[in-house]
Amino acid sequence: MAKSPSCNRRLLARGGYRALLWSALLWAGVVSAGPGAVEEASDSAIRSRLQSINAGIEVRQIIPTPLPSLYEVISGAGDVFYMSADGKYLLHGEMLQLDGQNGRNLTAQTRQRLAKEALARIASEDTVVFPAVEQTRAVLYAFTDVDCGYCAKLHKEIPYLNDNGVEVRYLAFPRGGRKAPAFAKMVTAWCSKDRQQALEALKRGESLSPQTCDNPVESQYQLGLALGVRGTPTLFTEEGVAIRGYRSAEDLLKMLNLEKT
Repeated sequence: MAKSPSCNRRLLARGGYRALLWSALLWAGVVSAGPGAVEEASDSAIRSRLQSINAGIEVRQIIPTPLPSLYEVISGAGDVFYMSADGKYLLHGEMLQLDGQNGRNLTAQTRQRLAKEALARIASEDTVVFPAVEQTRAVLYAFTDVDCGYCAKLHKEIPYLNDNGVEVRYLAFPRGGRKAPAFAKMVTAWCSKDRQQALEALKRGESLSPQTCDNPVESQYQLGLALGVRGTPTLFTEEGVAIRGYRSAEDLLKMLNLEKT
């Protein structure tokens, strides 16, 4: 049964942009199968087609793929999908390029590029930085939750990473968003005069007097969702490579191709 616009609004509140996008596309009958005539590829045609389905869909980029008449579309929410040039077909999934025995995940490469660009735009003063002791050899962006046990475990190894030239920039990702108890705690940490000290105290399970200020906790949480963060800790390299879940400091150094100093 087709979903009504009111149902789409409920999906937006419950599941976010991606649920709304797919509900709108299915309702309009765009997702289908079978052969069809292919019109001339056109950036404006694809944008117009998506806007006719739902005016709330923001299109950030439309990029040609190696397949004729198939375009990669990047939404404002960071979702990646594919559309035919005539706007009649939409694909959502991984595009793999197979070269002999080796292959490349083109969709993953796009997501990595988007992550790299998004993280590069974050001002260091909006993060909680644990700098390298001497020369900075690498930077890790770490989405963290102060109520996450594995985040606390990783944090105990931050000095080892710092000693080996790795700067760690913490980003707020209170699992559950604003409704999570960690949300207010992380606002307190980001609003503290000494963010490092406050974050470490919270990770030890200590209670702090609540503080509020203009802070990036909500925007960083939304960024994490857009980058595919679903749990903590989730780390990203400067190149946008995601490292999901807890990894020991030694493992992280190996993944960064760094020798212990």
